[in-house]
Amino acid sequence: MRTESGSITGIAPLVPLLRLADLRESGCVMQLPDSRQQTSVAGQELWISAARMLDSVRGGGSPQPASSEVRGWLQRISEDDFLYLRHSPPLLYHNDQTASLPRYYWSEEFGYALWLRLYYEFDRHAAGGPR
Repeated sequence: MRTESGSITGIAPLVPLLRLADLRESGCVMQLPDSRQQTSVAGQELWISAARMLDSVRGGGSPQPASSEVRGWLQRISEDDFLYLRHSPPLLYHNDQTASLPRYYWSEEFGYALWLRLYYEFDRHAAGGPR
């Protein structure tokens, strides 16, 4: 998506944010520009927040989130039998925004997987290491 200034902003930054830890673990440290770590798509803020928390838990350099922050996120997503997830699933990717017919790819299943991964990683690190 282009802004009025002509710069390109991210629409679906979730997967790149989640892959930063994998890149670091393989020896390729990468820093995404701020414009590629944000989205203008409503309802995606909580998913971006989860990706950032997960990255910091996996050694992303930023301070680890407080346990209350992670628990609050897990609770928010799982309220009312995961209603938020069903109404605003994670946006994984989209086609070229200049295409005549834009397409967006959302995934409830990925949202459940992200919820479980954050729960697992936070629980593992809070307990002091691998189990």
